Amino acid sequence: MAPIDINNQEISSITLNGSTEIDTVTVNGQEVFSAGPDIPASPTLRLKAESLTDSLNNGDTVSTWDDISGNSNDATANGTPQLQTNVLNGNAVVDYNGSEYHIAPNLYSGGESRTLAVVLNSERSGYGATAGQAGNNGTNNWFLIRATSDNTNDVNVFANDVDFNIVKSPPYYAMVTYDGSTVRTFKDGQEGNSSSLNLSTNNTGFYIAARERSGDNDSLLDGQIAEVLVYPRALNSSERASLIDYFQNEYGI
Repeated sequence: MAPIDINNQEISSITLNGSTEIDTVTVNGQEVFSAGPDIPASPTLRLKAESLTDSLNNGDTVSTWDDISGNSNDATANGTPQLQTNVLNGNAVVDYNGSEYHIAPNLYSGGESRTLAVVLNSERSGYGATAGQAGNNGTNNWFLIRATSDNTNDVNVFANDVDFNIVKSPPYYAMVTYDGSTVRTFKDGQEGNSSSLNLSTNNTGFYIAARERSGDNDSLLDGQIAEVLVYPRALNSSERASLIDYFQNEYGI
């Protein structure tokens, strides 16, 4: 077999014996390529800041945060959130100043099963919703992840009154699932509170860096988001473990 000369070119896909599903390539005992862990299949929404670097530069306004799940649930900016490159383990983040946010189409409603996960790099003041859908206060329609920094650096995974607060300085990742009857909360691989709940989420649109309630936008985030994922199901234990492995590998947290 003739030697392969790649001339220092970047390789995005490797095919051996007809297969491109290769996790690791080793040459003379040295690992030269590793795909790393991937996310669970079939998200409804995937917003990844690093994917924006194909078309935007550091400091550019993220007018539209493209959904890379294949479902075209792109998020439109209100204000001028900015792309910041090479911030979190070499990955980009979207920076919000506390007066701006993105909104995507409605992603879940009523009592549908779902999973929401967010990677937050920093939260500078007050408290702010990082992502989710809410609605009228006092009813079972809250499903969002909110960050706080009231001298505690809490992260608040919130589905109506089911929350899980631990002191954890950013960066961190948080996840909340709902299987149609039970809400479960997770942060940095730890499982928190869970509760039986009959959710009835409003069709308000899906907000990033803001919370929507009764038509008013409040709890705006002053901080940075690296990735947002939504699934149309409650991820099982194996899927959650895969997602945690991905977050830890990709973002170093």
